[in-house]
Amino acid sequence: MTGTSARPRLTSHFLQHKDLTTAYYDEGSGPVLLLLHGFTGGKLDFHDQLGWFTDRYRVLVPDQRGHGESTNTGVAEVYRLTELADDLHSFIETLHASRGGLQSLHLLGHSMGGMVAMRYALDHPARLLSLLLMDTASAPLDLPGSGAGATTNPLLQLGAKGLVDMMKAMPVSPEVQHGIDFLGEAEHWARIQEKLEQMDPAAFMALRRELGQAAAVTQRLAAITCPT
Repeated sequence: MTGTSARPRLTSHFLQHKDLTTAYYDEGSGPVLLLLHGFTGGKLDFHDQLGWFTDRYRVLVPDQRGHGESTNTGVAEVYRLTELADDLHSFIETLHASRGGLQSLHLLGHSMGGMVAMRYALDHPARLLSLLLMDTASAPLDLPGSGAGATTNPLLQLGAKGLVDMMKAMPVSPEVQHGIDFLGEAEHWARIQEKLEQMDPAAFMALRRELGQAAAVTQRLAAITCPT
């Protein structure tokens, strides 16, 4: 499948809560399915999949802080998995208070979003109808540049375009090829550059480190009782 680059962009909505403005998609009707993106991603990651679900679900897709069109704080200390899980809780509660319909929901978390979703599920089990964990981990990841002594920030050093050029020079993985096949090569790389340009450099550095250092929740996962 190719040619999706011509598809018009969905409408972005904006919610004020905590000290944040969270940008999000809100499409369809029915039980709520909330999709949570990963590190360096955004709601744009799910843009072309929403139509697969909106005939049966109200699909919510927020940009996490430091990503997409949501608030960039510039403060490294607030980019923690526990803070992102609290952001998610605040987003759900505030949106429910204003528009309703979020007494319970299905939650999908991809990569870092899955790490956030696990923490949300453990802290707020009554909210979830189901939990979907996609390409994620319950323990710290062994990532380049995630060590305590890491000081270089590639997003600041190279810029978004420089990072994309570096990615293009790497061998093409099956996952990257799937993205190119689906969107077309120009649109695939354009979206990655767009997301990197939107990302808070402080979030890039702090969350890259956080993914390699955050406390594991593996031993707590048995407490999750919703279908997972």
